[in-house]
Amino acid sequence: DQPLIILALGRADPTKGFALLIQAVLNAPPVELTLTLTQGVGPYFEKLQQLAARAPERVKIHRDLAGERLEQLFTEADLLAVPSNWMETGPLVVLEAFSRGLPVLASRLGGMAELVRDGIDGWLLPAEQGSAWSAQLQRLQRDPTLVTHAREQIGPVRTMRAVARTHVDVLYPAAKVRAAQRRQVIGVLERLGFDA
Repeated sequence: DQPLIILALGRADPTKGFALLIQAVLNAPPVELTLTLTQGVGPYFEKLQQLAARAPERVKIHRDLAGERLEQLFTEADLLAVPSNWMETGPLVVLEAFSRGLPVLASRLGGMAELVRDGIDGWLLPAEQGSAWSAQLQRLQRDPTLVTHAREQIGPVRTMRAVARTHVDVLYPAAKVRAAQRRQVIGVLERLGFDA
């Protein structure tokens, strides 16, 4: 009988698809959404606030949350939504969700479609098709075992160290670069913050 709680994170930008997500939540009671935005200014942010005002008890918008409060939102959520309507190349937020045991509901585009295994550790939906998003939210609300099963299917999460090594392998093929040079490049990437 508890509402499905969705978490979404990102820039207040039309390419992120948050207006579609809010509308889908409004069309799928009693689903709740917590939207945490960075760069929460401008006309698009105002549009999101206006949509959220239709059901303030179910749609909450926060700006620039970090630390313990953000961790609490991850803990409270049932799943993370990434409704982007453009080709995200490798959305780190998906990896963040998986590292916390959260299934992901995402657009079937780019890196999202590469990271989320549809029907296994999350669900992929057509970008910009609000009716499909509403229908999936209602399905998950009616059958919470789907979310529980998806949580159980989340495998090991690719770390930033693995990402850095993949980039090194792509940019500097092993056959052409001595081991010392590879280690040096990996060290630079790790010092820049690409460290697990």
